[in-house]
Amino acid sequence: IVLETFVVELAERALGELAGRLRVPLLVSLFVWPEPLAEHARRLIDLGAEAIGSNCQRALDEAVRLAERLREVTSLPLIVKPGAGLPGEQGFPPGSFAAAVPRLRALGPVLVGGCCGTTEAHLAALRAAWYPSR
Repeated sequence: IVLETFVVELAERALGELAGRLRVPLLVSLFVWPEPLAEHARRLIDLGAEAIGSNCQRALDEAVRLAERLREVTSLPLIVKPGAGLPGEQGFPPGSFAAAVPRLRALGPVLVGGCCGTTEAHLAALRAAWYPSR
């Protein structure tokens, strides 16, 4: 189960209700990570999260930097799903997603995708960079 676009308080409450009652992985993706980041990450993990990360950050670099900070706290899989902009906004171009692949790979294990505004072109660029021989 993916708890996506949550704030930390609601994610903690949901994990408290779900952990131990279900036999499925619980993945938590926050829209905003409050400080102190390490404390909140550890609390989510202690409550049963099996992957943590973020979605819908409006800047790709911001999303990757956040994941790098989370990697300092945990070896669990990380979730990185930046948004490429809301309708009418100029978001990051597909090629920049591909350019971030070396930094994303270094975070492994990582679950990577896109949120608001990402298109087939963004995901195709990501896939082509991640698997260049396919």
